[in-house]
Amino acid sequence: MIAALLRFTNAVIAVALLAACAPPPVADAPLAGAPPAKLGLCVGCHGVRGIASLSGYPHLAGQDAEYLRAAVNQYRDGSRPHAAMRASVNAITQEDLDLIVAYYAALPRDGGL
Repeated sequence: MIAALLRFTNAVIAVALLAACAPPPVADAPLAGAPPAKLGLCVGCHGVRGIASLSGYPHLAGQDAEYLRAAVNQYRDGSRPHAAMRASVNAITQEDLDLIVAYYAALPRDGGL
């Protein structure tokens, strides 16, 4: 129980650090509407335009919305294991996740760059 709590706490800290280190959005390229308010949890790894800023992390720009929604729900229920993703998706509401999924899915595959 304590080990699980420590893993969860470490995942939350990791997500917070990644979000805090996220680069600011670049204002000169068009985006798919205004970014959702809770997008900050995602941009540290996946970028504001859905182009991953870290090696080994998937690009989300232009992904199929149903695929992204299914993946988010799998992270949320633990059937797709990834501590940082589980902590991130469980930190926000389903409504916010739906907005984030729709936003990334609406972006062009190259992130509008």
